[in-house]
Formats: sequence, C-alpha cells, structure tokens
Amino acid sequence: MTEDQKKIKRYVNKLERRLKLPLEIKARINGDIGTEIHLRLESGKSVDEVLEEMGSPQAVAERLNREFAEYAVPRSPARFVFLVLAVLTMLGTVLGMVEYRQAQKELIHVIGGADGPTAIFLAGRIPDGVTYWTSALGVAFGCLAGYFLAAWGKGEKPGRYRMCVLLSAAGLLLNLGSFAAAFMQGTGVLQWTLSAGISEITLAPGLILNLVILILAVRRMRGAKQSKPPM
Repeated sequence: MTEDQKKIKRYVNKLERRLKLPLEIKARINGDIGTEIHLRLESGKSVDEVLEEMGSPQAVAERLNREFAEYAVPRSPARFVFLVLAVLTMLGTVLGMVEYRQAQKELIHVIGGADGPTAIFLAGRIPDGVTYWTSALGVAFGCLAGYFLAAWGKGEKPGRYRMCVLLSAAGLLLNLGSFAAAFMQGTGVLQWTLSAGISEITLAPGLILNLVILILAVRRMRGAKQSKPPM
C-alpha cells in the first residue's frame, strides 16, 4: 500500500467512525466517497489537495449525518447506565484492594509465628479478596461491553461487535473462574441474595450480565456480516 493509499484509507476510516448511520448507509457513503476521491485524482490533483478540498472527516460526517438524519441509528440512553456501573464497580474494586492489603499486613503480623503446616496452608490458599475482585472485574467487563453495544446500536461493522463479544466472554470467564475458586476454597464472590418467602435466591450479576451481552453481541455481529449495501 502506497503512502497516498494510506492517507485515503485513514481519511475514510475517520469519516466512517463519525457517521451515526446504519451499516448499509455507511457502505454506500464509503463507496461514493471513494469514487469522488478517485475522480478528483484523475483530474490531476494530488491526494493532499483532494482531501483538503473535501473537508475534514468530522465536517463531512456532520453534513452527512444531517442529510441522512432519517436513517440515524438511535443511541440507547442505557449506555450511560452501563458506563456508570462499570466505573462504580472498578472504583469499589480498587478501594477493596487497598483495604484488603491493609488487612493482610495486619494478619501477617498477627500470625508471624505460625508453624510449618499453617504457613503452607496460608501460602497455598487463594486470598479471600481475590475471587471477589475477579468477579467484580468480570462485571466491569460486561458493563463496558453493554455500553459499547448500546452506544453503537445496530449500525456498526462486525469488528466492533467482535470487541463486545471478546469483552463479555472475558468477563464471563472471570466470573466462572471466581465461582470455581470460591466453591473450592470457600472465599467470597460478588453476588446478590434475594429473599423469597422462607427461601433465599442467590444470583451472580456478572454471569447473568455477561451471558446476556455475549448473546446480543454475537447476534449483532452475525447480522452485520450478513448485511449488504443497497444497490
């Protein structure tokens, strides 16, 4: 790829990222933009001259978004809920790590004279806070995936939805790992306990969230792959 081709590719990519339109409309616009650029190049102008004449990607995208406003992809306000949850979860995890480290220092000071078997048990045991942090991190991954999914709607490239798939899958694995460790060693994980009469229902928010987001992201990724630009 020549330097001029790289400049054109960067220009088109920047333009496309700013378009708030369905994938089919974006594909058509990309084709039109590419044709326009090459027509101007054939008239003897340089790539830099052509791109300068066409205007910045941001300005062109704003104009196109106005022209195709009726096709605009609505951005769900739920994305802000996911973003706030992700920030709060990570903030709580960081604060919990600080408190846990302090507690560990005090514990080590108290059991400084532990015998051999006790020391081996303590060294080989997963710290109580680790499984909680891991499950909280899994929730944060799921929230980030949900944020991007809600912000992009149904009008993005498969690659972007693939990122949501990877984030939610990573979050799901983190939650599954933390639950497995908690089951084996009796440590704590992030979970909700709801009262239902005389019974209690325990739910794992990370597992539920990541599983739902993963399914939605896979469906949208497949839909984006199957979509074709209008003729």
